[in-house]
Amino acid sequence: MEVDPLPYRALLQPSTLRSFDLHLDAAGKPDWLAAGVWGAVFLESFLEEVMRARAISLPDRLDLGGAIHRLRAEKGLPHLRTVLDRCESIRLARNALVHAGPLIGDGTDAHAQTIGVCLREVIRLAEAWFPPPVASPPEHDVPGPSIGRVFVSTITPHLPRQASFLRDLSLALRRRGLEPVLVETDEFDANDPMGKVLSALRTCDALLCIGLERSHAYLLREKEGSQHEKETAHGYFSSGWLNMEAGAGFALGIPVVVLCEPRIKSEGIFDRNWNSSPPYEMASTPSSVTDPAVQRCLVRLEELVRAAKLEQISVPSPVKKPLRTRSRPLTQ
Repeated sequence: MEVDPLPYRALLQPSTLRSFDLHLDAAGKPDWLAAGVWGAVFLESFLEEVMRARAISLPDRLDLGGAIHRLRAEKGLPHLRTVLDRCESIRLARNALVHAGPLIGDGTDAHAQTIGVCLREVIRLAEAWFPPPVASPPEHDVPGPSIGRVFVSTITPHLPRQASFLRDLSLALRRRGLEPVLVETDEFDANDPMGKVLSALRTCDALLCIGLERSHAYLLREKEGSQHEKETAHGYFSSGWLNMEAGAGFALGIPVVVLCEPRIKSEGIFDRNWNSSPPYEMASTPSSVTDPAVQRCLVRLEELVRAAKLEQISVPSPVKKPLRTRSRPLTQ
């Protein structure tokens, strides 16, 4: 398993984490200009969080240079000079990228990679800058009283932003007392993958289907060769497995709630019109748990789980009736 380059995510705000994940996404493509700019945006937010954690006064507007200048006056921070020197290197590399404008040349990747390398060293050395009271998990991260289990049907994340979103969503579920259940299959499940899914589904009170982008068709031709043939540019799809798992939830009578990114094609379980459970559509890609659609989805999911639990309590167990036998004359 790949090591998370930001091991203390729980200490940072979602908006700060989102900038870091966008930096990682862009570097993986690679889109060096975007990687460098998002890395610098993350650093600016990161240093602001450090200053808040250490009760350092903040101006109305704080830029990267101002944050570096203010932190240089601090005493007792381990590795202070090294960290701020790396921050200054990031600031200079960011400026070189931005001032290049449309003239992106051979130096773009070098500046962006400088930002990436320095950023990782800052992250590693500055963890000790967060005081112990701040480092402990805040109260809102403590799981609430258990209400029920939610089967989470989604793709295996292939981008850092997707992994970060699913991690944040799992925390949001737990805060509401909803235990997320994810099924992982391996080569031993190849002959009956749905068997494992059904076994897990039968232990759950609801199913949450999350449509994140996995496939991108640059040109999509539908009903090819017929009079209804249609071409569409840029179609985005999740996984066909999600349709199967959601269908199994419907068949078992489990409440199904659907959430998706805005570019996911409107078909199957993500159909915006013909659907027993119309999807909650997030406002943007990449996704964030602060999105109003995500919050409405979580509220609805909690309502359905609570209702399902009440129904289980109110429905009495079937009483076994004694077998009625008919007397018959004995044969002579």
